[in-house]
Amino acid sequence: MNSLQRAQNEYGSNRKPLHLCANCGAYIVAATRSERVSERCIRNVWSCDTCGCEFETSAYFPAKLTSN
Repeated sequence: MNSLQRAQNEYGSNRKPLHLCANCGAYIVAATRSERVSERCIRNVWSCDTCGCEFETSAYFPAKLTSN
């Protein structure tokens, strides 16, 4: 059983997604650092404990809806 199958068995498919290291494929559970770029954007920095590779992801949220 590979590490993805083990993680899916342990965490289930209805939980928050885990990030995989782009270099070695190890699971990264939590971001090393997060920063608010704007009202609608959060940038996360991830660091692999296995190989030391670092990468960034950004999450964009929809604009606030205004009621008329």
